[in-house]
Amino acid sequence: MIAPSRSVADVLKQRGVRTPIEVVPTGVEVKMFARGDRRGFRARHQIGDDRLVVSHLGRLAPEKNLDFLARAVAAFLSD
Repeated sequence: MIAPSRSVADVLKQRGVRTPIEVVPTGVEVKMFARGDRRGFRARHQIGDDRLVVSHLGRLAPEKNLDFLARAVAAFLSD
């Protein structure tokens, strides 16, 4: 079995998985995005500096709990 992190492997073991688990990270190479062009991105998409930008980089899957994220952002913005 493959797990994306040691913590996920630990949860799998806690849930009774007995087959060998190999940790294979599937994360984002942060170095690829370290020199992002914030001003250029905002200009291209006509987003003012005073505007909040919320994003998600990942699969659209139930276990990602994006419904919770959307509700949390909505609650934050309503305050």
